[in-house]
Amino acid sequence: MCGYPKASALVLSVLFFVSYANPASKSSDAAIYWNSATLQGIRDAKLGAPVVARALAIVHTCMYDAWAAYDERAVGTQLGGALRRPASERTLANKEQAISYAAYRALVDVLPVDTNSVYIPLMKQLGCSSKIEPGVTPAHQVTLHWETFTDAANEAGISRRYGGIHFRAADLAGRLLGRIVAFKAWQRAKVISMVPPNKFSRLTP
Repeated sequence: MCGYPKASALVLSVLFFVSYANPASKSSDAAIYWNSATLQGIRDAKLGAPVVARALAIVHTCMYDAWAAYDERAVGTQLGGALRRPASERTLANKEQAISYAAYRALVDVLPVDTNSVYIPLMKQLGCSSKIEPGVTPAHQVTLHWETFTDAANEAGISRRYGGIHFRAADLAGRLLGRIVAFKAWQRAKVISMVPPNKFSRLTP
């Protein structure tokens, strides 16, 4: 029970901050909208203070990490600056869209009670969702680009953490296993590439 006062204090401090955030600041519009959506989800879910504190931490960490990828100096909580986007992509629009998708996916997982009544309508309002699959399919065509396969693997791994599918240790272990398998597969491919096509059947597994 000793953790309840601390959890309650955290919740109250976040509520105070959100209530007095400056709505005139264009750069924080998306964050303010999703803060409000989060608080609505908390009210409707009727959860205890410790669970509320956890939900707030998850949602805001996801929002921060998504935003950090589009800032020139900020570093994410999980991969540092590994997900940083090129300078040409660090626009306000991209930051707000990243925040929106991160907040939406986190809220659907930790506070699903308002998915249809609050989160999906907000995604539409902010222009971040298509009419075909609200809240899931982007409103506009998105092109993903990675400089290396390692970059792609890192982003895939962190997405599993944000989705609540894997913990950090499992994610990193999976990436390491992937590297080992890839190395063995590449070694095998080099052997096969030096064998005439009519000799393939004679290769042992």
